[in-house]
Amino acid sequence: MNKFPNCLLNATPEQRNNYELSGGGTGIHWEEIDEDISVPGLLLGNKDLAYYKKRYNKLLSYLWKNN
Repeated sequence: MNKFPNCLLNATPEQRNNYELSGGGTGIHWEEIDEDISVPGLLLGNKDLAYYKKRYNKLLSYLWKNN
C-alpha cells in the first residue's frame, strides 16, 4: 500500500471502504476523505498529488533563488 496517497493510508478502514467508481469506471472517488485516483495511474504506480505539489514547490523555490 505504499503507492497509495497518504490520505488513504491515514484513513480508517471504514473510510477506505466507502468509495464509488467515477469516470465510467476509470477512477475511484472517496467523498469523505476527498480523494480521487485514476485506475491507470494506480496501476502505473503514480504518486498522489501531494507528492507532485511538493516537488513542484521545491523546483520553484530553487528557480527563484537562482535567478
